[in-house]
Amino acid sequence: MTSSDLGNPFHAGERAAQERAGAGDVAAWAGGFIRDHLPEQHRAFHTSLPFLVISGGDDAGRTWITLIEGPDGFATSPDPRCIQLATQLGTDDPLAMTFAHGTEIGVLGIELASRRRNRFSGHIRPSAAGYAIDIRQTFGNCPQYISERAWRRAETTPGRVIRSTALSADQIAQITAADTMFIGSGHQGRAGAASDGYDASHRGGPAGFVQVVDDTHLRIPDYAGNNFFNTIGNLMLDPSVGLLFIDFETGGLLHLSGRATIDWNPGDDHDARRMIDVRIDQIIQRPAAVSLRWARQDHLTRRLRLDKRVRETADVVSFHFAAADGRPLVPFAAGQHLPIELQIPGQKGTSRRSYSLSGSPDDRDRYRISIKREDRGLVSRFLHDHLAEGSLIDAQRPSGDFVIP
Repeated sequence: MTSSDLGNPFHAGERAAQERAGAGDVAAWAGGFIRDHLPEQHRAFHTSLPFLVISGGDDAGRTWITLIEGPDGFATSPDPRCIQLATQLGTDDPLAMTFAHGTEIGVLGIELASRRRNRFSGHIRPSAAGYAIDIRQTFGNCPQYISERAWRRAETTPGRVIRSTALSADQIAQITAADTMFIGSGHQGRAGAASDGYDASHRGGPAGFVQVVDDTHLRIPDYAGNNFFNTIGNLMLDPSVGLLFIDFETGGLLHLSGRATIDWNPGDDHDARRMIDVRIDQIIQRPAAVSLRWARQDHLTRRLRLDKRVRETADVVSFHFAAADGRPLVPFAAGQHLPIELQIPGQKGTSRRSYSLSGSPDDRDRYRISIKREDRGLVSRFLHDHLAEGSLIDAQRPSGDFVIP
């Protein structure tokens, strides 16, 4: 391993995935988004959350991902390279034993109501109050594919833990109804590499986006994102994977651990760039494991699917969008515009624009926007050149007061 390898924020698997996907030299532009400490705004963000999502390995070498919660203010950050947690994992949590004697972890902080998320990796160790996490590498993240939910606390009594090696009918029903899951992966290279350790990531989509092939086999779509390929890169070198599905109404946690392979040419899904095939080895279901409950905020951001592209002129294309979940769209008035959000590779965060709705207000099943391609227009060029039929975008409800009477 050379000194440049030690300093590169991406390991060999991530770089191989980036190259195979045609993402170019991601490290050249992503360096400013990846740090060895938490910026002040990230410290404030993580310590304001009621829970964190954490991935790691157990004593048998299996990868798991879990949710750790605590009372208001349970997470603190005494300095930019440390997070302290005044809480403990339950003894039935698959990562409780390794947390007790210290281990490498990946952490995702996510605020579902605002669709904000940030990630970091490091080492967790026991402390007097609970745990301390020493930071290794931190990432910013885009809000794409996050379904908004507001949280509350509830009194809870954990149920009987269910352990198995194959999904039950009820567990399959939970997965096929899910619009949110979390995935954990890891890479253990030579000591000292900035990219060493675990990663905890969010995945989202319309209900049923995770395909249940059978009771030990899942297929998870990998949509266009920030081109870091942290999860895919890890799995290319180490197939061990952990999945977490949350029952947002009851606080139940469904943990899965298994092995993953990458399908780079998923011919049956026009929007997914790749598919992650997971073969399940172990299942742990923990009913009412946490005290948090979440409620959908469907009146906010909606996920739209591009149903049709129509070229109007040499440089104008009309984009026809339908609701990805099949529910009715919010009506609009002539003169209103549609605020949209896109994750464009190479750009920090999301790119947001508003475009006039050019379709008829009487059409309750489609939104149409007609966009001219501008040579210097970041978003218009991306829409014209890369947004294919079947692609998903996020949009706010139509807005604007300058309407036709």
